[in-house]
Amino acid sequence: MTWKNLTITNNLPPLSSDYSASILPNGIIVYFGGQDNDTLAKMNDIKLFDTKKNEWSYMDATGDYVDSRWSFASVLTPDGYIIIFGGCTLNRTSINTKVAVLDTNKSPYEWSIPSSSKANSPPTIYGHTANLYYNYMIIAFGYDADNRIYNSKVYLYDITNNTWVTRFNPSPSPSPTRTPIFTPSSTPSHDSPKFLKPLLIGLGVVIGVIILICITIFIFCKKVRKVESPVLEIAGTTIESRS
Repeated sequence: MTWKNLTITNNLPPLSSDYSASILPNGIIVYFGGQDNDTLAKMNDIKLFDTKKNEWSYMDATGDYVDSRWSFASVLTPDGYIIIFGGCTLNRTSINTKVAVLDTNKSPYEWSIPSSSKANSPPTIYGHTANLYYNYMIIAFGYDADNRIYNSKVYLYDITNNTWVTRFNPSPSPSPTRTPIFTPSSTPSHDSPKFLKPLLIGLGVVIGVIILICITIFIFCKKVRKVESPVLEIAGTTIESRS
């Protein structure tokens, strides 16, 4: 694995930090939020980088208003939704909208704020992690901006129903609306062919040895038959009388 510098001069975005970056299946990296030159970027200002063409482009997302933030976290669902949680203002204070969803299936992309996500919502957290496991977005660590303490709790967000939950069922549902990007799956075992090959080789050797022994015995017996036993001549007998 080696690093490679890209020489790109057209449509370069401003220097940014503490933003969200998610790569879509089509090879497009979606950037939004964070700080641009020490100023909070608008959440509807979407920066796009095409990893196949090595080109930058920009999009103005539509939909619900999502207040600017930095130091937030996001996950990408298999069906093309980027779910964000948390973050803070430039002064590290609480934000109004904690959960928002960006639909990348639409053109332009569209923001929405699930109303059900406000019930049982955790405090405003920034500098945390967000990971997708089956149908759950798992929030951990970070700093609680509401209570001014480090966060030691783990929060679960059900992405299928857009609700915060307190019980965790790791088993995936038979036909979920949204499923994780990577799901554990069983792969066919290849152990049988590995053991079958040595077995066939050993069996072939044994059969070959048996055949060789049989041939050797056959040749030996044939040679013995060709050697006649000595005949004792008795007076008064002939060859015919002996036979």
